[in-house]
Amino acid sequence: MFMPDKEQSIYLDPSLPISESFATLPADFKTFLRGAFALLAALVATGKTPELVAQVSSDEGEPWSTLSRSAANAIASQLGIEEDRVGRVFSAAMFCSAAFVNQKGLTPEEFVSAGVRLGFIAEADNRNVLLFAQAIAANRVSLTDTNKQNRLVHTLLPSFAAFHTVVDLRPSFTEDGTAIKFTVPVIIAHIVNDSTDDVWLQMSKKQVERLISDMQDVLRKLEVLERWSGGRNRQERGSDD
Repeated sequence: MFMPDKEQSIYLDPSLPISESFATLPADFKTFLRGAFALLAALVATGKTPELVAQVSSDEGEPWSTLSRSAANAIASQLGIEEDRVGRVFSAAMFCSAAFVNQKGLTPEEFVSAGVRLGFIAEADNRNVLLFAQAIAANRVSLTDTNKQNRLVHTLLPSFAAFHTVVDLRPSFTEDGTAIKFTVPVIIAHIVNDSTDDVWLQMSKKQVERLISDMQDVLRKLEVLERWSGGRNRQERGSDD
């Protein structure tokens, strides 16, 4: 099965009619989307549309393939699906969201009609995909704002995408190698960004504790800035009205 990796991006040209834009998609990606939309349609049938839209709205632009195991598991638990289906469901959901953000005049009916005609939405799934597309279209303004914020966040430098860890137990052997004198736990960390240069490093327990403390301090500062800038943004929007 075709699975898009983190280096691949799909561009929908907003200057083209939606059918022409969709027609430029690679054939193997359309096949992948057909299966992904089938999974999404099944979720919509169980009443999970609000949860799906909320996840799409809270997404910060990271490729699904770089989701940590814990993050994927949390999403799977919330949606009531297997963890290995999370990536495919969100590929379909984010593709739908991107279409409505890029194509300002696109209607849910046009999206589904084009998808069925071009083969990446099955006829049997069109009703439930239409329900999801209607929910996305209803949130187009907020999704567009989120998209603009994400573009600004990820401008200029490589952006953080994921942080994976493995805890290793490292032994020290006696000189003759027949016994273990002691062991030390070591964290192997893998930092993924949206360029091709991932970083691997090792950390001690004290370094992990210091990192957690430092990041908690950073989080507090971010929350202060969000409250401050949120108030100013509301004032400026009010003055524009």
